[in-house]
Amino acid sequence: NEAVHAFTDGACLDNGSVNARAGSGVFFGPNDHRNISSRLLDSFNTNNAGEIAAVLLLTKAVDSFAPIHFESDSRLVVNGLARDYRDWEDRNYVGVRNAALWRPLVAALRARSAPTTFSWIKGHANLPGNIKADALAGAGARRELADHLDLSIDSKWNLSGAKLTTMTQALAYKAIQASKRPTVRRATLINLDIIRHAVNEYCGILPTDEMIWKSLRHKDLPRNIQDFNYKAVHGAYHVGPWWSNIRHYEHRAICQHCQIDDMLEHILTDCSAPGQKEIWAIAKAFWLQKWGQWKKPTFGLIFGCNMVHHKSATGARVPGVDRLFRIMMTESAFLIWKMRCERVISHPDEKYTKNEILNRWKAAISKCLTMDQALTNVSSLGKQALSRRTVLQTWSHTLQDEIYLPDDWITTTGVLMGIHLPEPWRFRRREPP
Repeated sequence: NEAVHAFTDGACLDNGSVNARAGSGVFFGPNDHRNISSRLLDSFNTNNAGEIAAVLLLTKAVDSFAPIHFESDSRLVVNGLARDYRDWEDRNYVGVRNAALWRPLVAALRARSAPTTFSWIKGHANLPGNIKADALAGAGARRELADHLDLSIDSKWNLSGAKLTTMTQALAYKAIQASKRPTVRRATLINLDIIRHAVNEYCGILPTDEMIWKSLRHKDLPRNIQDFNYKAVHGAYHVGPWWSNIRHYEHRAICQHCQIDDMLEHILTDCSAPGQKEIWAIAKAFWLQKWGQWKKPTFGLIFGCNMVHHKSATGARVPGVDRLFRIMMTESAFLIWKMRCERVISHPDEKYTKNEILNRWKAAISKCLTMDQALTNVSSLGKQALSRRTVLQTWSHTLQDEIYLPDDWITTTGVLMGIHLPEPWRFRRREPP
């Protein structure tokens, strides 16, 4: 009947990637045989899952008639058990992350006859109990095999269904969608794997499907490019063999310049028609002003650019570099796609000059720069305003005559994007005939 005092913590290696491994740690005391270090199943491969599972393991390890007080540095756990769980139960955990862990945890706490109390502590504050729990969680995450975690729920404490008073049309729709088995198109699966391995090759991260889909809707991208990304990964654009069965339009299935299937990957990375090669050459020259390394764009890198990280020689993230990379890559790819559609569909006889291609690319990037400047206006946007520091870090080393600009050039009019082009792009005045 003695009261139990413990510390709980969770850990995750490679959090957010396919190779992520989560662990849970419960620390009762030094050399206490009850101390727990557990590896979770691959279906629970997040740090939050490790935090929740740690409390569940603690509850299962202590007799129901012994009072428990545990301390956790997870606000998710503390707020979930103190405030949110009633709302989650009322809507049958629809849309709640890690519901498979929350359900048995709440049921196990309800089944206890002794009181259970808990408190939040600040993480990484050199508290001995928290440090030990974190070490146990890390050791669990490093295990090769997952441990068994009892997720069974006594029918006496299993609340099922949602309250009609809390149900909305949106919640009902989510519940219906969750009950259905999603169908995945073959083209989508292939594209997701291409993106996943391209990101891994670029920066060593193997993102999950969820991470990829979320990145395609990144807040730094305008809506039209978000839609372009989403449709491209789904293979929804009418390109290549799709036109083979359309009468009088069969010629659109083949690239008239390269004489191969006019697929999106070919359009964005390999086509010899004016536009693709020139735009990536401009982007390369622009990028080398900001970062010293350039990799040839691929289909996977173009649509995975929102997840890549650029680090210095010391391993630290360089502010602004990732953001400029995603802006440059997505705007360049979208411009290639637009010019291809104009060339193939709208104006088949039009031929783009290098000067026109350069001007259109500069206009697209300059529009992003101008938009960034406008989005820093706190007086009109309030808390939704973009950080001035973020904008300054993003566009540093890319502006025309930057050494003559003030340190904070956000409100300076006439700020232009600069680019040092290689020799073939330095246009000469056309000689008269």
